[in-house]
Amino acid sequence: MKKWIRTLMLIWLLVVFTLWMPGERIGELDGIYLPQSLVVSGNRAIVAQKSTFFVFGLEDGEKITRFCEEGEGPGELKFVPMIPTTIQARDDGFVAEGMNKIILYSQTDFKISFEKKKGGMAWNFQPFGDDFLCTRFVPRSGDDIDIKLVLVDENLEEVSVFHSQSTVDRDREVIMLRDPIGFGVSDGHLYVEKSDLGFVIDVYDRHGEKIRRIQKTDVTSPEVSPEFKRCLMEALRNDALVMGIANREGGWDNFVKKTTFTFPPSLPVIRDLRVKNGRVHVMAHTGEYSSARLIVMDTTGDILHTRRVPFPPSPFFTANALGKTIQLWDVDDARYYYLEMDEDSEIWFLSRIRL
Repeated sequence: MKKWIRTLMLIWLLVVFTLWMPGERIGELDGIYLPQSLVVSGNRAIVAQKSTFFVFGLEDGEKITRFCEEGEGPGELKFVPMIPTTIQARDDGFVAEGMNKIILYSQTDFKISFEKKKGGMAWNFQPFGDDFLCTRFVPRSGDDIDIKLVLVDENLEEVSVFHSQSTVDRDREVIMLRDPIGFGVSDGHLYVEKSDLGFVIDVYDRHGEKIRRIQKTDVTSPEVSPEFKRCLMEALRNDALVMGIANREGGWDNFVKKTTFTFPPSLPVIRDLRVKNGRVHVMAHTGEYSSARLIVMDTTGDILHTRRVPFPPSPFFTANALGKTIQLWDVDDARYYYLEMDEDSEIWFLSRIRL
């Protein structure tokens, strides 16, 4: 074989391996059977399950500790099966959110620094200066609904609206791929993805002034394939709320006959977003349900890395439809971490890929 042919083949193999790098399993997650959120910080991975947060070592996956319990008393979070508990990292600690309240924890020893009861249909709380950001699911008129990203004060009263997206909620119709508003806070700046406009991320300061817009015209949205539709239908069928409704109506087949399922012609350009350690991590759709294109940018929008990675879709269809963000992946120290379940044993593992 000629040398130039061998060289081309080696380059091709290197490109394939780089773009679709196999994950490394760190370890089995003891006690985890229904993960609801993942956050990586320092040498720890924190996994939310029901109202409890399990802490694992990043090097071996060994369980270190756990904190928070289910309930409605001080330091407790209420768990509702269709609206899972989540945890997110912030600059100086963590923010946990259940159905009934939000709790802020310290970075090192998970001590509670703040807790506040919250109303319904408001999710994804993150501190922003002395206030909080959250998304709200707001009925407007008739079947029309707005999903809003709002700034609220310490009493959780609305101060201003950063972004709003319109959608509908009609009787006996299921919107199969509602596009939520992804956002992240880092170093006092707010990053808001506006995938209803394309690959667009607007950056704001603490006063709500827009600093810049990150926009990419070469990242497009794939069509919704039959396989992607099948996976969405399977997620819908396994959702706790939908299972209850279907059982009351005589089973899944009867539920399907009485219901309209609406799919968009194409997938949103931006599938998910995390902002962390001076990097903007965007998940773009590949067209496949269980994979995504991870685009890592600096805070000005310059692309640093691009990798195709496994994407663990949320099993909580109702929560997604209501605009609640559920992330079973994170990026830290040039590594992509994600949760995956072994199909045969149904054991959950923490895995990683070097970027």
